[in-house]
Amino acid sequence: LYGRGALDRQGTRARRFPGVRMARRVLWLLRLRATAAFHRARGRLVILDRHPAEGLVIGYRRSHLDAVRRRVLAAAGPAPGLAIILDAPADVLAERKAEHPLERLDDQRRAYLELAHRLPNAVIVDASADAEHVRRTVVALIWRYCAERWRVR
Repeated sequence: LYGRGALDRQGTRARRFPGVRMARRVLWLLRLRATAAFHRARGRLVILDRHPAEGLVIGYRRSHLDAVRRRVLAAAGPAPGLAIILDAPADVLAERKAEHPLERLDDQRRAYLELAHRLPNAVIVDASADAEHVRRTVVALIWRYCAERWRVR
C-alpha cells in the first residue's frame, strides 16, 4: 500500500502517515506474542530480556497520548509467566554505571517496584549483591518456574 521504504527505521516516510509507526510496533508485538505462545505450547522455555510493560516505567510521559500509547504497547506484548525485576538502591546503580542522576535512578527504582506489584508472577531480586549471587538466584527462580509449569502437564 505505501510502497517499499514507507516503514523505514528512521520513520522519515512513515511520519507522513500518522499512526503507521504505532501500528507497526503493535503488529511486531503481536507477532512476538504469537511466537512466544507457539514455543510455550510446545513446552519450551521463552526468555525475553525486556518486556513492553517496561515502557510504563522508562522515560517520562510527555502527554496523555504518550501514556495511552505505552499502555497499548504493554498490553500487546506476550504475558509473562514469570517476571524478574532486579532491584538495587540508586547509589549502588550509580556506582556501577553513572549514566543518570541519583534522583532519576531512585524514581525509576520506585517505578519498577510499583510495576512488580502490578504484574502477575513478578519476583523482585536484590541486585545489590555480587553478580554471581544474583545470577544464581535468577537461574534458580527460572528453574523453579519451569518445574512448576511442567509438573502441571
